[in-house]
Amino acid sequence: MIHAKTLTDKIADAYRTTAPRPDVPLPVAPAPLPGAWADQAACKGEPVSWWYPPRGSWDSRKARMAKSICLTCPVRRECESHAVTHGEKGIWGGATESERRRVVDPGAS
Repeated sequence: MIHAKTLTDKIADAYRTTAPRPDVPLPVAPAPLPGAWADQAACKGEPVSWWYPPRGSWDSRKARMAKSICLTCPVRRECESHAVTHGEKGIWGGATESERRRVVDPGAS
């Protein structure tokens, strides 16, 4: 069975495979932000690219900025829980995919 990619996956894939063009504005906020908690997210209105850095650049300035915004977010736990439940890519609730896997499965790398 082939699973359809979510819009979030498609956005993340686009940022990983294409260079940003200065003439094309970036979408804002990790979209879509599902659930009633999304309207309270501290990241709302911020550049989506911060939450989906290219592979191997999780320590980039933009990724660190995204994580710092997550630290102030009133719905951080709901966001991270959503990411774990739905297998989201990128930074959600202040954690990368590998960081979330270590919380769910401490033996994972």
